[in-house]
Amino acid sequence: MTRARVLVYLLAFVAALGGCAAVPTDSAAHVVGNVGLQPTVQPEQAPIPGREPDLLVRDFISASSSQRGQHRVARQYLTAAGSKSWDDSASTTVIANLDTLYDTRLADKVTILLRADRVGKLSAAGAYDVDQGVYETRMTLERVDGQWRIDALPSGVVLQRSDFLSRYQRLPVYFLNPDLSKVVPDPRWVARDSDSVAARMVELLIGGPRPQLAPGVVSELAKDVRLRSNVTTASGVGVPAAGGSGGVSIDFGGLDTRDAAQRQLLAAQVIWTLDAAQVRGPYVLLADGAPLDEKHPRGWDTTDVASTDPGSSPGADVGLHAISGGSLVKVTDGGVVPVPGPLGNASSLETAAISHDGQQVAAVSTMPAPKPAAVVQLLVGGLGGMAVNAATGNTMTRPSWASDDRAVWVAVDGATVVRAVREPSTGQVSSSPVDVGSIAALGGPIGALRLSRDGVRAALVVGGRVFVAVVARSQNGGVALISPQMVAPSLADTAVSVDWSSADTLVAAVRADDSPVVTVGVDGAQVQALPSRNLSPPVRFVAASPASSVLVADNRGVLQLNVGDAPGDRYWREIAGLSGSKNIPILPG
Repeated sequence: MTRARVLVYLLAFVAALGGCAAVPTDSAAHVVGNVGLQPTVQPEQAPIPGREPDLLVRDFISASSSQRGQHRVARQYLTAAGSKSWDDSASTTVIANLDTLYDTRLADKVTILLRADRVGKLSAAGAYDVDQGVYETRMTLERVDGQWRIDALPSGVVLQRSDFLSRYQRLPVYFLNPDLSKVVPDPRWVARDSDSVAARMVELLIGGPRPQLAPGVVSELAKDVRLRSNVTTASGVGVPAAGGSGGVSIDFGGLDTRDAAQRQLLAAQVIWTLDAAQVRGPYVLLADGAPLDEKHPRGWDTTDVASTDPGSSPGADVGLHAISGGSLVKVTDGGVVPVPGPLGNASSLETAAISHDGQQVAAVSTMPAPKPAAVVQLLVGGLGGMAVNAATGNTMTRPSWASDDRAVWVAVDGATVVRAVREPSTGQVSSSPVDVGSIAALGGPIGALRLSRDGVRAALVVGGRVFVAVVARSQNGGVALISPQMVAPSLADTAVSVDWSSADTLVAAVRADDSPVVTVGVDGAQVQALPSRNLSPPVRFVAASPASSVLVADNRGVLQLNVGDAPGDRYWREIAGLSGSKNIPILPG
């Protein structure tokens, strides 16, 4: 197998599950994971006396994972000239399967050839992107006072995947969705040994979203916003620590034009970003030395911005539904009960989606005989009431509701995406196409489409591969899916279904017997297998409830995994009344 082979990306932290993935030493095309392990941060290692050149290069790469003092420890591996010329801010490349080979070898000077699998890249703002390929470079070493030191090396930092996982943590920076109702995570990787996580997160907020996400989000911390002083504890003394109780004080400049509503949204971005980094309040937010809002002179708390809570679960009280025997049913403690109306009495439904508020439903149904040219139709209506035809085609994906429940999306014939808008007061439905030119360029049929609950991203299965795209809205009302990024190269073309388990984590069903259900980080840095106990592959369908449970349909029926269970008790359990291979679970969204 060549170095261009498919790589497995396993990370130590999965936010939605609270578990960690073990890092293998090979890159075989499979996914494994262990739940409950925490990454171990290795101590900084100064050069070992008498170290041979090839081993010293490996030690240098490991030491480069510590950013303290502009890579103070790593620079000890360099000559004075090498340290002066090394630009450690140029780029960060994440690699796996490193080889260090002698290229040239003299008594006092050697050149080491480095070869590895390139798996990702990290921007200066901590944004991770999948970047597969072959990594190859050279480093020249010279003897200094009898010890080998690196004299010539490429610009930028190179990190082995295991060092990256142990030295960095994934933390979300929060921006706003277009209707300003929710904060949206933009995952960043921040050094665990950062001198001030709070200051770093505020710096990343002011820097704005990653370029791919920018068209889909809003920020009240635009480039005109600045810090007037250092980020301190609430008392103004010292640096706030993650997990500490001293609170935070931040004094912003450039907020003169922000009204009360905009300041409230700015506070939401700051508070949820710091809270996710375990930097606790009170959050004393100032504008030019005065309280950001006179209602909060002594600081804010998460309850003050609860309306934008990223951990809220819209539709949690709607409950579980399912397609069973071609009809839409509600799952109760006593079994399954058909929903009122035509969809509960149907026998031709293939899949469906219920709006987050539980008031509307969209279902894919086979066309009645005699069949016209189209084979299936999208039916949209009130839950328990009549549903009207919104689109037709030969194939359709599971529908997906927008975050405001005003529109439902569906991929038709693997090539187009239709957006159907229902007017609740009249029941009338109008349909329009979504611009999916960037998706068509991927060269595969759309097998699954799920909108994130904040409405900013879309997860897709295209040609069996998992992608995440951004939902972009134009001023004339048009909608497009842009900037698709493949986020799980290790899965190759095995994915069959996908859903959102949280705002920055996907869950996917794949064609695999050993690990048929996996979680995938939205930035492409994470893939971890969920437990497979009690599953009967193939798994055909997956649905997820945020921070609560994952449901699948396999050969035996519908099963549920409660992510809150203790690791030893985390296994799939059958849902009563949904045995059989033709049943699928339906959750809000």
